[in-house]
Amino acid sequence: MKYLLMFAVCSFAFVQCTQDSDTQEEQKEVSIQLTDAPIDDADVDAVFITVAEVKVDGQTFSGFSGKKTINVKALQNGSVDALGTADLDAKAYSNITLVLDLDTDAQGNAMGCYIERANGTKESLAGSATGTIEVTSQGAIDLATETRSSVEVVLDFDLRKAIKNGANNNDYDFVSSAELSSSVRTVVKHETGTVKGSTTNNSGSNNDKVVAYIYTKGSYSSSEKNPQGTSNIRFKNAVSSSVVDANGDFQLSYLKDGEYDVVFASYEYDAQNKAVFKGTLEIGGLLSGTVLGAVTVNAQAQASLNFDFTALIL
Repeated sequence: MKYLLMFAVCSFAFVQCTQDSDTQEEQKEVSIQLTDAPIDDADVDAVFITVAEVKVDGQTFSGFSGKKTINVKALQNGSVDALGTADLDAKAYSNITLVLDLDTDAQGNAMGCYIERANGTKESLAGSATGTIEVTSQGAIDLATETRSSVEVVLDFDLRKAIKNGANNNDYDFVSSAELSSSVRTVVKHETGTVKGSTTNNSGSNNDKVVAYIYTKGSYSSSEKNPQGTSNIRFKNAVSSSVVDANGDFQLSYLKDGEYDVVFASYEYDAQNKAVFKGTLEIGGLLSGTVLGAVTVNAQAQASLNFDFTALIL
């Protein structure tokens, strides 16, 4: 009887240790990071948001602590800012939410979310709203199928979709709540690739600014050139975008595996330094037309492109 009791106790201890071990193995270390797709207007020098809390499926993410004020506009071409790291249960999660403080920044100064103009002046993005707003990103993550013990999750905050002209047309405000959530997408970093390109302007058009918009293959239509939604967003359904720099180079980051189309738009600046859409650019070299098709993206790889702009299409 004594030996039987000892065996039972040891068996219970073994099972308990095994369960504890299994519980540890069923968690993943998750790092949440923030990146940006650019805003179009030259007058906007910086865009600051103040994150008060991060939630995963509605639950507070313990890896984020305190408030953090971030210049999102500085996070382009693959740059990220860390929001924290914590262990999460290895299961599927449907969304990640950023709770933004509209009233004060991380130092307690007035305005938690605002733009900074080229002349140094600041302007709140909150409009008449106060307190906090929640921005829930689009895209699920599945840690149950993840083979890595450590996972980097990137939130791509597309400023072009998140900010609109205010009532005076010389102001800036956040877009509607639904549109704001649609401006942030969630990806697992090691499941994404990059598109880098080099362009030459032989279009005869003097372009103040050229932006590359990338779409899942076949999803682009000419109606995308028109303002859409309550906030009049052009190229609303693009997965991401990138400004073509003065050297003709661009980079589209954190794209999931698949085939994509790329469209290039030309802008000129008005007297208020706001970008005014001129038209799309015809692409030569690889394809004659307004859409560069069959761009294949593979995870942890870079697709390279090199071509000319041959004409401006109004």
